[in-house]
Amino acid sequence: MSKTIRLSKIAINQLDLLPKDMRNRVKKALYALSDTEKSRILDTKKLKGVNGRENVSPSN
Repeated sequence: MSKTIRLSKIAINQLDLLPKDMRNRVKKALYALSDTEKSRILDTKKLKGVNGRENVSPSN
């Protein structure tokens, strides 16, 4: 499974926790973005913990 698919599943789970009206607004905003804008928001190279081996929270 690719990182993008795993991140998408995580994002969907997080969206499901939001109230329905806010969830719909977030989804509409994400669909309106171009692929380059989405890649700037979600830079997979900087993320850790996608494979479950590292801590996702920033280290202090």
